[in-house]
Amino acid sequence: MLKIGWSSRDITPQRPAMLQGQMHVRIAREERDWAATAHTEALQRGDRPDLWWPKMLGEVVARFDRGEPMPTFQAELHVLRLGDLALATNPFELYQDLGLQIKARSPAAQTMVVQLAAGTGLYLPTERAVRGGHYGAHPVVAPVGPEGGRELVDATLAAIRELFPA
Repeated sequence: MLKIGWSSRDITPQRPAMLQGQMHVRIAREERDWAATAHTEALQRGDRPDLWWPKMLGEVVARFDRGEPMPTFQAELHVLRLGDLALATNPFELYQDLGLQIKARSPAAQTMVVQLAAGTGLYLPTERAVRGGHYGAHPVVAPVGPEGGRELVDATLAAIRELFPA
């Protein structure tokens, strides 16, 4: 049982949030070809194929070639209430838009979003980042796409609302 501030009940989610992986249609041919070239270069310079970078590059190429979407991603989210403050954690490096959505829609007087907590430290891009071709939106470093970002915002806000009933 967690007892901090005014909270006196366990607020740990029963299960991780499940966020949909990037869909195949967003992995453009250019991204697939870039990943294939980077994979070849990594192996030529002596990187082991089981290391994170070559492995992720190869996974993106293989999924594109098979026509499969990226896998569903488990994300551990936590929300803590300290008086009028909500502290929300997630395992991603969020694009600013997502963190601002959580803060703006939170019923708490102040909301802090803690990133890169309890997880992989991969990017979680917005639709705008994907359209712009930003490196942090590439499926190699962002296995969860903008749909997952919306799910993360919604799941976080639902947990905050449980601790701050109207």
